[in-house]
Amino acid sequence: MPYLTRLSIDAGTAYREGLKDDYAFHRLIYSLFPLEKKAENPRILYADRGVERGFRTIFVQSQIPPEGPEELKMSTLVIPDHFYSGESYRFETILNPVRKESATGKLLPVTGQLNVLEWFLDHMAKWGFSADRNTLEAFVRNSRSFEKGGNACRFNRVLFRGTLAVTDREQFQKSCRDGIGRGKAFGFGLLQLRPVRVAE
Repeated sequence: MPYLTRLSIDAGTAYREGLKDDYAFHRLIYSLFPLEKKAENPRILYADRGVERGFRTIFVQSQIPPEGPEELKMSTLVIPDHFYSGESYRFETILNPVRKESATGKLLPVTGQLNVLEWFLDHMAKWGFSADRNTLEAFVRNSRSFEKGGNACRFNRVLFRGTLAVTDREQFQKSCRDGIGRGKAFGFGLLQLRPVRVAE
């Protein structure tokens, strides 16, 4: 069963940990999981929820619980298997929409409100669900960029949210476990879900 951890980081902790850019946060999150347990934890997903009341909140999903210093404020819960057995969910996810250029094979960012919505609708079947077109929203956010090993990395960020219906249970559960889209190691692709009750 996967674990979901809420990580809250204040300005003082960010300064002490040297968290100056998004790659630094990536390294911090991955440092919470021992290398010797990598086989037990093949995929780490996280979503940066931004800063509120002086704290930056990050949700981390993993197959084993994280281990961190006491000064990091973390709370972890187990996601039960039956959580993924619902038929409909409200969802939110941050994705990096890209298309492969047929001539060169180069990955190009998808830009523009209508284009990113179309991109999402084109991909959702392979993720195992169908989003309600009437509730689907896309919010284009500032891109993220940082240096890794001397190379510049840049990611477009789009927040998608709405209501989805599960169409392929096995594929949906895989998408929840492994994430969707590209850039999953850098804060993209975590499906944040809330089951829709019949009364809703």
